Amino acid sequence: MKNSSEKHQNLLDELYLEYLETVIIGNPKLIEGIFDGSISSPHLINASVPSGGYEEADFKIVFVGKESNGWFNTDERIAAGIAGPPLASASYLTALKDLYLNFNLGAEYNTSIYQFIRMVRDGTSTEKIKAGYLLTNLLRIDSMGKPSPGVEEDVTIKSNYILSSEIEILNPGAVVFLSGPSYDYLIEKTYPGSKFTEVPGFATSEFSQIRHEKLPEKTVRVYHPDYHKYKGPEYRHDLAKAICNILR
Repeated sequence: MKNSSEKHQNLLDELYLEYLETVIIGNPKLIEGIFDGSISSPHLINASVPSGGYEEADFKIVFVGKESNGWFNTDERIAAGIAGPPLASASYLTALKDLYLNFNLGAEYNTSIYQFIRMVRDGTSTEKIKAGYLLTNLLRIDSMGKPSPGVEEDVTIKSNYILSSEIEILNPGAVVFLSGPSYDYLIEKTYPGSKFTEVPGFATSEFSQIRHEKLPEKTVRVYHPDYHKYKGPEYRHDLAKAICNILR
C-alpha cells in the first residue's frame, strides 16, 4: 500500500507542480487575488489523508464538490507562508498538501456535505469490502463561493484537465459528483460527450448516472448535500441508499 500511495502522490505532485507554475503563478491577476485573500488558493489532494482511508481501501470513491468555499482561513494562509511573495511552486504545493492533510476531509465537521459523504462511504462498505474516499472539486479556486466568470474561465474552463488527470491517476472504482445540474456544463467541458442517464425513482436533474469512456462505470451526479436538507432526512437517506446500490 505504501508503494501505491507514493506512486499516486508522485504523479499528482507532477501534475500539480505544472499546474501551479503555468496556470496559477503564471497569472499575475490570480496571484494578486490569492495574496489579498479575495480568491482562494487552489484545492489540491493529499492522497494520504487519514480519514478517507483511500489507499488502504478495497473500493475507492472520489467525491467531486462544486467549489471549496474557503477551505482554510486567513490565519492558516499566513501560517502556511502563502499570503505573499515570493511564491515558489514546490513550497506552494507542500503548503497546500499540508492544509489538505490537516483539514482531514472535514472529519471534525458535521456539515451536510461531510455527513453525506460519510453516509455513502459507510453504506458502500461491507464486512468484506472496505470503502475509502477522497474529495476534490470542479472549481479549483473560489471566492467564498462560485468565482467570477473571469477566474472560472482561466482556472477551470481552460484548465480542467487537472480534474480528469486526478481521476485518471487515482483510478477510483466510483466517482460521485455532488454538484447538481447547474454545474453539469463544467462536467461536460471536462468530459465532452458525457451522457446523463435517468435513475429510476428520481428526476434526472436530481440524480443521474454519467456515462463517459474516461469515467468509471459507477459515476453519478446528485445535488450538493446543502440542497438535500431542504428535502428532509428521509430523502437524504433514500438518496444515499440509492447511490450505494449503484456503487456496490
